[in-house]
Amino acid sequence: MHLFDKVKNFILCRCEKDLVVIYLIAIGMSILMFWLHPRVDPLDTPSYLFAKDQLLTYFKLDAFRPPLYPLFLAITYNRVGTIIAQNIIFLISIWFFYFTLKILLSNRRLIFVFMLIYVIHPAFIAYNYILLTESLSISFSTIYLFFLIRYIRQEQTKDCWIFHILTIILILIKPAFLFLLGISVGLFIYQILFKRNIRRIGVFILPMVVALSSIGLYSLQMKKDYGVFNVSCVTDLNLYWLMAEHGLIDYESIENDAIKSDLQMRTFEISVGEVLYVYHTYGWKELRSIVQVSMEKNRRAFLVGENITKFRLNNLKDVVGGGIIGNFWRVVSFFCSINFFQLITLLGIYVILIIYSFFKTRKIPIISITFSVYIAVNLFMLYFFAFNEYSRLAAPMLSVSLLVIAQLTEFTIQVIRSRKVELKHLRIFQ
Repeated sequence: MHLFDKVKNFILCRCEKDLVVIYLIAIGMSILMFWLHPRVDPLDTPSYLFAKDQLLTYFKLDAFRPPLYPLFLAITYNRVGTIIAQNIIFLISIWFFYFTLKILLSNRRLIFVFMLIYVIHPAFIAYNYILLTESLSISFSTIYLFFLIRYIRQEQTKDCWIFHILTIILILIKPAFLFLLGISVGLFIYQILFKRNIRRIGVFILPMVVALSSIGLYSLQMKKDYGVFNVSCVTDLNLYWLMAEHGLIDYESIENDAIKSDLQMRTFEISVGEVLYVYHTYGWKELRSIVQVSMEKNRRAFLVGENITKFRLNNLKDVVGGGIIGNFWRVVSFFCSINFFQLITLLGIYVILIIYSFFKTRKIPIISITFSVYIAVNLFMLYFFAFNEYSRLAAPMLSVSLLVIAQLTEFTIQVIRSRKVELKHLRIFQ
C-alpha cells in the first residue's frame, strides 16, 4: 500500500491532477463504450478494406481512398486491433487538447468541463469504435491545433514542422482536410505583411513547401493513374450523386456521345446506382467531366435552387458530428449537442468579437481568425456538399468548434461577473 501511495504521489506531482482525473474517466468510458457501442459496418468501410488490399497486393493507389487509413487498417490487422489503436491515439490527443485549453482559457473549472465533453461526448468518442477515418481525423486534428497555436504564439521551428507534417497526414487520411494547406498559405502571407521577420519567414517556407509539394506529387500520381489531378474522387462522386438526386445532371451537354446516349437510354432506380455505373464503366475522368459541365449549366440551381435548398436545410437540423451511436449515447449527447444553425450563430458572434477586438486594440487576433476560417470552410462544405450521413463531414471541425465554444463561454462568464465587455477576459484576443 505504501508503494502504491508513492507511485500515486509521483504521478500527481509530475502531471496535472485534473488531467489524471480526465484520463481515468476517458479510460473508463473507452472500456464501457467497447461493450455498449453497436457493432456496425457503415457502407464506406468495405471501400477502405478494398483500398488496403489494392495497396498491399498490387501496390496501387485507390481513387476513392487516400493510402494512410488503409495502411492503418493493415497495420492494426483486424477490427479489434483497429478499435484499440484508435482509442490509444484518442487518449494521446486528450493531453494535447487539455494543454490547448490551458493556452486559451484561464478558468480551471471551465477547462475541466470542456475536457469532460471531449472524453464522454459521442461526437468525439463514438467513431473510435468504427472502421472509418473520422476517429483519426478528430484525434490528429486536435494534435494539429495544439502545434499550430503554439507555433503562432512562440514561433518555434519544430512546431512549424510538426503541424505541417500533420497537415500531410490529415489530408492523406481524409481529403476534406485540403483546406489546411490554405491555412498554411494564409499564415505565410500574414507573416510577410505584418511580421516582416525574414528569418521567421524563411523557417516557415520550407515545411510549407514540403506540405504543398507532397500533396501535389500525390495528386500528380493520381492524374497519371486516373487522369484527374486530385487526392480522391469522392468529392466528384458525391457531387454527381447530389446533383442526380435533384435532376441537375445535364445529359445533353455531355461531350462524349457514347456516354450521352447510354445514360439517356438507361433509367436508374436510385442516384447512387447511376453514379457508380458511370464511374465503373467510364472512369473518374469522364465522371468529373459530366459534373463540371452540369455545374456550369446548373450552377445557380445547385447553389440556391428551391428544392435543393429545402433538402439542405432539412438535413442540417440534426446534431453536428453525432456519429453512429446507440440509444444510450443519444441520451448523453442530447444534453450537450449542437446543430448547424446553432454553430453558425456562435461563429457569427465569434467573428463580431474578432472585429471588435481589432478596432479596440488595433491588433490582429490571428489565432481567432484561423479558428473562424477553419470552421467557416467546414460549414460551407456541410451546406453545399453534404447529404445523407452529413454529420461525418463535421469531424474535421469538432475539436476547433469545442475550443471556440469554450472561449465564448469563458468570455460570457467574465462579462456577467464584471458587467462589462473587456477583451482581456478572452486570452485569445491579447
